[in-house]
Amino acid sequence: MKTAYTNELVSAKSTAKPKALAPAPDYKNASLPHRSLPPSEEYVPVEQFVSVTISNYTNPQKNNGNGATPVKSGGYGSGNSQYRILLDCLRQRDDPPMLWKTLLALHNGPSVLGCITSFPETHAHLVHLIFRLDSFKPPVTLLEAAPLPVDPSSSSSSSSSRQAKKTPVSSRRMAAYRREKEEWDLTEARRKENVLYYESMKIADAHLRLVVALVSANCNFLVPGLEMMWRAIRVNGDDFDKRETRLHTAIATTLRLVPRGHLEIAPIIVRHAPHRNVDTAYVDHYARQCFTLLTYAPNLQGEVLKLLVNKALEFDVEIKVEDGGVVRLDEEEVEEKEEVFELEDDKEEKGSDRKERIVDVDEMADKLDSLMLGLFQYLQNHPPSKLYHLLLPIFTASILTTYKSKYVQFIMFVILGADAENNARQHTPLNSYLYRHFAALLINTILDPTNATIIRQTSACYLASFVSRANFVNVETVCETVAALLRWTEVYLSLNPMLGSEKTHVLFYTVTQAAFYIMCFRGKEAVAYFKSHGGGDEAGIIDVGRERWDYLCASVLCPMKYCLETVRREFLDLAETCDLLSPSLLHRLHLEEDKLRTPKKRKVTKITISGVKCKGGVGGLGSGHNPLDTFFPFDPYLLRRSFPHVETYYTDWKDDEDSDDESEAAEDDVNDSDCESESEYRHQNSGDTLAMSFTSTGSVLKEEIMALSVSHEDAFALTPQSKIQDQKQAWEEEVRQSQTHAIGNGSW
Repeated sequence: MKTAYTNELVSAKSTAKPKALAPAPDYKNASLPHRSLPPSEEYVPVEQFVSVTISNYTNPQKNNGNGATPVKSGGYGSGNSQYRILLDCLRQRDDPPMLWKTLLALHNGPSVLGCITSFPETHAHLVHLIFRLDSFKPPVTLLEAAPLPVDPSSSSSSSSSRQAKKTPVSSRRMAAYRREKEEWDLTEARRKENVLYYESMKIADAHLRLVVALVSANCNFLVPGLEMMWRAIRVNGDDFDKRETRLHTAIATTLRLVPRGHLEIAPIIVRHAPHRNVDTAYVDHYARQCFTLLTYAPNLQGEVLKLLVNKALEFDVEIKVEDGGVVRLDEEEVEEKEEVFELEDDKEEKGSDRKERIVDVDEMADKLDSLMLGLFQYLQNHPPSKLYHLLLPIFTASILTTYKSKYVQFIMFVILGADAENNARQHTPLNSYLYRHFAALLINTILDPTNATIIRQTSACYLASFVSRANFVNVETVCETVAALLRWTEVYLSLNPMLGSEKTHVLFYTVTQAAFYIMCFRGKEAVAYFKSHGGGDEAGIIDVGRERWDYLCASVLCPMKYCLETVRREFLDLAETCDLLSPSLLHRLHLEEDKLRTPKKRKVTKITISGVKCKGGVGGLGSGHNPLDTFFPFDPYLLRRSFPHVETYYTDWKDDEDSDDESEAAEDDVNDSDCESESEYRHQNSGDTLAMSFTSTGSVLKEEIMALSVSHEDAFALTPQSKIQDQKQAWEEEVRQSQTHAIGNGSW
């Protein structure tokens, strides 16, 4: 499903620094607003009534001197009619002045709190109503005004004959109308006055004070009290600014009075997390409240970040990118259930349903973009080292194990970039940089034989993509990373000298492809750095010399054969430029490459056309055959609003300036549509390409990032005719076709 492309591409380089979250008020030492009491002549009778009612209901056998018949505690006999009145006041909420006085009396009345907290089972119904009370929103009966009386002199119901005769309205009818109008005015004024009790937060302040007092007096009320306050925080509205301060102050006060609340509130936050079908505004609101909570409860940082990262992953994996550029939500199970009961008439509505799902995809991307923006803004205000150690377990447990996550992993990318930026400013030693620890962690995961093969493969993809795309990773780390991967492949080849199936050596092929991929991006500077340090004088720690590549590429396992098509082509060009392979081996690999090229019958873009160097490069602008189903996690970040936080530390693919003559000649023919880098590609194709966003305010999940990939059957079974087909003729025919952009299965 392809949607209209927008001009607001994420590749547009932002000139302003990414905005950080606005500082939250200091809730650590905040207190609830000072309570205001009604006149004593109005309040004292209510307080006495509440106190006597609670006392009598708690001790029903005690004769209160009025001759009431004792009843069983918790019952609703005739002697408990007063208690029932108290419950109705809290349940109906249609008498705000009395509700306000009742809440104050429950808090301040003599021995009232003691009776409730000492006998919670007896007053279970009362406690339930207190914790379920909505003290911020007036009931519907108060929001709806009564119908205005009709003036008989201007009534439209007068008959035409009366209007023609101009018969005057009787004085009796006018007097009745005036009485009704006066009563309506009094009722409306009373209604507005009652609504003002809610809008002025009188009821809310009295209610929150009562809840905090109940929780501090009896820890059994801790969970329902915190849940009541967090449930109120979830609701966004026009008056939320007033509510936000009071609710967070109440939660902070509760956590300060009852430290155990730090353990109890974390499950509540998880339980009320937004569902994937809610709108973007609610997702943004919920994340902002979580970040505000962390200002006065910093020990919850790990739990809250884990929740938000997992929620972002949930949005991320919902967006599926299939072969051919089809973008959809992951609703296979729902669709299967719907098809079981599908009627003939329903089939006619499938077209409109598909259009609605396009919007759903764009909305899901916008939710992810909003949540990622909030996370980046939060990370910007905190030390990267602390956040790194908090998020590393989340990365290994959730992000690394998620199949083809597209964007959430950039949280680690930004943290490591910010840490490198701070260290460079302070001139700290290289080993203090966190990105070296991150790369070492991924290498150790690859080398650890106790890990599952799929985890080791994924770690290799993360390592290759991170080292290639992070502009803050220095060349020494690049050489050390590639050398470590080469050492592993050499040990593997010595232990597995016999040729086997592709599945048998899938980890070997993934690791070798990771080394090739890094060299495509950083190969020139890595080779130059290696040669400048004596060509291996450091015991192979940075050894990326020709002998190692010859040994690997000439092995019986043929790693180049199972490489991503564009990676293979770019590495061979690099090997020729930097003298990484012996001439005879390079010639043989070029001949094998000609046999493995994408067949002409495939509809491909300029990136995969035979005989032309891969303009635009690997892992983001062209794919071809992908036998390992590989993905590179740090491929271009395409969420528009949160992209400026990634842009500072990101490296776009840039093609080699020293192209061979054949490539230059071919590229000149398509100069209008060709691009030198991924960022230029985004700019120049903004008018004729397709993406996932309908609106300019939504997120851009650009569909034309990858070229079409060929099937496994076509990759190695070329027909004799295709083998001998003239490459130049194939290129000329392809140029005459309209340029096609789609997504393959390699980038994602």
